[in-house]
Amino acid sequence: YDLPQAVTLAAQDDWDFANSTQGWAAMMGVADLKGTDGNLTLRTTTRDPAITTPVDNLWARRYRGVLVRARVDKTNDDVGALQLFWATATHPVDEGSSVSVPLIADGAFHDYVLPVAEKPRWRGRITSFRLDTGSQQGLTVTIDRIAMVKAE
Repeated sequence: YDLPQAVTLAAQDDWDFANSTQGWAAMMGVADLKGTDGNLTLRTTTRDPAITTPVDNLWARRYRGVLVRARVDKTNDDVGALQLFWATATHPVDEGSSVSVPLIADGAFHDYVLPVAEKPRWRGRITSFRLDTGSQQGLTVTIDRIAMVKAE
């Protein structure tokens, strides 16, 4: 038979949110999620907000971190952490497959680098991400970019 050759899709490893959410969707505790003008914006509605996206052909060994450029409304309250979870073909999303950094709530953009390669479960083919955007209800979070940081 003369069958077409399989096409291997390139892994999406950089989301700039130019005019769409680029596959990111509300998972829980999130309202008004939209991707416009190069930003992904959302409003938190609970103390455990999360967004998620499936990924394809993303191999852990190629990346040492995940860069998230984001801003959070200015507040004097502790807004918690930015926490990234991932799933693989053999492990679901759980605390052992996550890394977090404290969020800064001063209304300015900050670059957060989540050091995923430091975690033992960062291996194999990554199948999805979940991003928790703090632990405060009623915040507006704006994400300018999410990008994989390549291993050197």
